[in-house]
Amino acid sequence: MRVAGARESFERYLAENRVELGSVGALVAMVDWAGAEPAEAVEDDRLLYQWGTYDWAYSGAYQFEVNVTRQLTIEGATGDDAIWQLGLTLTVPESDATHELGEGAFWNDEVPRGSAFRELVERGPATAFFRTVPAPGVRLEYEPV
Repeated sequence: MRVAGARESFERYLAENRVELGSVGALVAMVDWAGAEPAEAVEDDRLLYQWGTYDWAYSGAYQFEVNVTRQLTIEGATGDDAIWQLGLTLTVPESDATHELGEGAFWNDEVPRGSAFRELVERGPATAFFRTVPAPGVRLEYEPV
């Protein structure tokens, strides 16, 4: 997979495996896709699993979210285009139930294949919560960091 085509590659992977973008299955599929689609010309290929309650717009409308991000560091690149992240985020308005889940973040420095990291994404408490949400908000973003 070419770094420039990461988003399209992931979307194609979801379609080929009949996984809905706004589902918990898509979070797990991000991990599987990273193992199945190695990136070309990268120095680093990592995954991040994170969750918590945030107000990114500073509007007072807090959202609970769970996210899996694939971070690609391009070999030999410097500056603003050196590191790219493809992140899939599921969101719901905050509630007492989401506050009980707190927040957390786990990096996996090696792209996993059937690993404990995949199990964490698949069975973690934040992921389990989203299995009960009928229609979460969804964001798929690919951008330099």
